[in-house]
Amino acid sequence: MGMLRVRFIGVFIASLMVLSATAVPFATSLNGNLGSATDPVHYSEKMDTYYSERFFYGPSTTFNSQLATLSMQAANHSIVIDDDSGKYSDEWLINQPNRLSEFLTEIGFGDFDCNEDYRSKTTIDTIGLAAAKKKMVVDDKEYTLIIMAPRSGGYYNEWANNVLVGKGDKSDYMHEGWYNAANKAIDFLKGYIEEYEVSGDVKIWSTGFSRGGAVVNLFAGFLDNAIADGENILGDSISLKKDDLYVYTFESPQGANINSKTVRAPNDEVYSNIWNIIHPNDLVPKVPFSQWGFTRFGNDKFITTQFFDASNFEDNRQTVAYLYDHPDRIKDADTLKMYGVPGGMEVLVYTTAISFIVSNVANSVLPSILNPASVLTGLATYLTASNAIQEDHRKLGYDANIVETIFFEELTELVSRDSYCDDIQTYAEKLMLMLKGYSTDEIDAATSYLKAEAIVAAALALSIGAGIGMGVTAIMNMCSSDDVEMLEDAFREVSPILKDIYDERPSETVSFLLNIGNIFENHNSDLILGHMKAQDYLYLLGYNEKHPSIVPHEVPLLDKADMARAVFDDFNQVKLYVGEGGRKAQKTDMDLKVYIEGFTFGLAKVHRVEQGFAAGYYSYGTSEKMEVFFHVNDRFVIEYECFSKKFWNHEMRLDMYYHHNDLALNVKGNKMVQEEKILGHSVKDRFGSGPYTYDRNETPEEMLKYAK
Repeated sequence: MGMLRVRFIGVFIASLMVLSATAVPFATSLNGNLGSATDPVHYSEKMDTYYSERFFYGPSTTFNSQLATLSMQAANHSIVIDDDSGKYSDEWLINQPNRLSEFLTEIGFGDFDCNEDYRSKTTIDTIGLAAAKKKMVVDDKEYTLIIMAPRSGGYYNEWANNVLVGKGDKSDYMHEGWYNAANKAIDFLKGYIEEYEVSGDVKIWSTGFSRGGAVVNLFAGFLDNAIADGENILGDSISLKKDDLYVYTFESPQGANINSKTVRAPNDEVYSNIWNIIHPNDLVPKVPFSQWGFTRFGNDKFITTQFFDASNFEDNRQTVAYLYDHPDRIKDADTLKMYGVPGGMEVLVYTTAISFIVSNVANSVLPSILNPASVLTGLATYLTASNAIQEDHRKLGYDANIVETIFFEELTELVSRDSYCDDIQTYAEKLMLMLKGYSTDEIDAATSYLKAEAIVAAALALSIGAGIGMGVTAIMNMCSSDDVEMLEDAFREVSPILKDIYDERPSETVSFLLNIGNIFENHNSDLILGHMKAQDYLYLLGYNEKHPSIVPHEVPLLDKADMARAVFDDFNQVKLYVGEGGRKAQKTDMDLKVYIEGFTFGLAKVHRVEQGFAAGYYSYGTSEKMEVFFHVNDRFVIEYECFSKKFWNHEMRLDMYYHHNDLALNVKGNKMVQEEKILGHSVKDRFGSGPYTYDRNETPEEMLKYAK
């Protein structure tokens, strides 16, 4: 793969990186995590916030729902609001940390301070950091409680730091940009402790959202290792225990790496005081990719989705809507339509889509009338109206998590970490500065969108041989001549890469792009705050007091969000049974959850896909494929039938997708070739003597023995 061909697809990866349980009736959980506490203060005049020092009484290794909500509120207040009022002026820059300062002051913290980076123009190497403190007493013992929080939004030039992945030689395989920022956070907190003469026993509270969460995750990981090794990297004047380090991150990308040598493995018990709250449908926590060894320190807990908690989904969504500042947008985050590309129409759809995007970009005179979501929404309407694509009713139950997982698999097969660093990273940094940074003429967000759309348009125009003019004309006045020359060279090389992705998974590619606006709603900090309030009984009680006729349900976070995919090439019928019981349980003890009937040449029916499962049928003219998605820990039996192997090669594989420390362990490389089966002969218990049951302690090799 040529350097420039690799470069542009990596820019797309880099761009993605920078956009960096059963419901319980509320009345049954009023005691929550506070025990006998009666003193949480509700700050309702300026902010809907509950605070109590009792949130910090217990060990940090125990998840605290109330502290988690408070942490998300602190992270949300660290975000610099892009409100255009005097933006980039000296006064505006100095006031960047004011929202966080006011929030912490309101809940009783003092001695707020921040580094210079938080009050000045950002660069690729800056990281805004802030701290504040207060005294507290636990069991007659005095502590100093210190919060350390990085800026979690309004990064501007710092965005370019997000694509500084590095090969790992300067960061012990961790994400180089966030590794450097985390070390700066250690130095900043040590300096704060010295400046304010903090001594004795301390409790440290740290929180961050998105990029801020990635920095906090590494920062806390470094502290945990130091505590375990008996080192006090914050200075000898204080005493810090692991149980007194409280860490909550939200929608954090993956900055730790399984190949690191100077710290303990990411899934080591030493990090059990770190809590990462993740929305499975958000793509940001999936980058950088697990296939490159990336993960997070500590424990992941997951926001509920329809796939992972189908029976309670509607009630869960309603509760979050009560507590979300933008309830009209909550369904946008949940909505995903799967589109199908009719056989023989692939080239027409591809060229029509590109022409539409290029035309919209080239004809947009005012930046304010153009943004990516509106262009793609218009494209979806245009393509469906012309019958070039259609909503695919043979792919049911798919959500953003499934589509992202499939799409990222294709990307990582094209670009490795080394090739990204060798051929892409420098260019990606420049592109991020161009799109998201400050500029001499103080470009606004709409102009940045226009640049991004124009660049994509130029690449797409070339991919169908439309010529460089259609796209590059749109960016000539916004880029230097050197930029344009570099983009031209890259665009001429990128078309085979773009086409390869589309050819391999046309339905998922189209669905991913046309749903991108709704997908990114899952990375909205206010939405995540709504979910945190929904798992916190204090806010449910408060809502019920204001609306006595409404009794909202508590929406607990999930401990797991792992899924399995079974893929069948050239089979003609698949049935998935799921239920309770041991490995010897029979399908008669289980419920039929998925039933797909397929025939060559596309005459197929998806008879049954229950909520909480996903299944799809794919027709390729002379071949077909069926796939089923279900929960990793389901007990299941799969039956399938096929025509004689005389005409087709029947293959089946089982993929396992584990979030976080288990990485994306999968067994798809171990394809299991199905022996010849005659139509009408049902093969049951394919995975062994009984239904396959996942045991988290099993190795991939042990998993495979049930599939042989």
